[in-house]
Amino acid sequence: MISNYTISNLQALKVLPKLDVAQFTLNSHTFPSHRKVVENLSSMRDCHKTRLYIHYDYVYIISRFAMFSPVLQKVIVDEIESIMNYKSHGGNEVQGIIMHTDFPYRKTIYQTSGLSKEFVSGVYSSTIWNPETAYSLYQQYIEPGDLKGLYYHSFNLFYHCVKSRLSEFSVPIYLENTTKVPITPELVVPGTVDFLIEYLQSNPHTTDLYGLCLDTEHDFAVTGEFRFPSSVDFNVLVHLNTIPAEVSAKSLKDLHSNTTLFECSVNPMEFYIDYIKKLADLDIDFVREVKYETMVRELDQLTKI
Repeated sequence: MISNYTISNLQALKVLPKLDVAQFTLNSHTFPSHRKVVENLSSMRDCHKTRLYIHYDYVYIISRFAMFSPVLQKVIVDEIESIMNYKSHGGNEVQGIIMHTDFPYRKTIYQTSGLSKEFVSGVYSSTIWNPETAYSLYQQYIEPGDLKGLYYHSFNLFYHCVKSRLSEFSVPIYLENTTKVPITPELVVPGTVDFLIEYLQSNPHTTDLYGLCLDTEHDFAVTGEFRFPSSVDFNVLVHLNTIPAEVSAKSLKDLHSNTTLFECSVNPMEFYIDYIKKLADLDIDFVREVKYETMVRELDQLTKI
């Protein structure tokens, strides 16, 4: 029986004690300093034995970190530090934090050259951004076409900000591949699995903090492949997501939350059984990222095989 799922609502929270692995996504509508992640984790600690992964939200993502205001950078690092301290002081259920690697600039920005400082600063004028930095990075990386350098800069800055607080990391941070990749002629496109592996292998000093989260549906939607994690020297987690009929190879669509393992348009159920066995042999955790209703439907089907 598969028991590795995302907790997406209060109904799913009731299922938590029955799960081996669960993932929580932080609420992006709540500012990080107000989310009370540790308090919520502490309140649940005695009611389950589930291994937990915390999925950082869809706004405060690592590939944008360099463009955020100093205040926001600080509160993000504060939150990460609090989770790691919680783990260090007995919160052993926490296994890792997953962070998105979507392209940091809006498409209208990175597909247009020679934009003025006023335009770029205007687009990034809300309080979460640092407009001066957004324009400076645009000049430094976007105009010359150094997308790799832009990603590396943000990853490295985040790493050093966390490192300045903590001498050791009790919780790995998994960089997740995305479907929101830039249109680029590069062979290894920023935000893809191959790009993240390249970053981690060329910056091995960061792997005391960073690992890879391989989202199988994201990978298929970008590359047209459904891959198994390759042999690497860093932590790996898998978002074992299926391919809905609406998602064709290289379509860049992200639509997996309503599709059970039995409804995949690419792989039969036997494929997933074998995939999960291989992950277990390598001691790699996986999470099914589906809505509560999809989880219930999938679990019902699993009891019949």
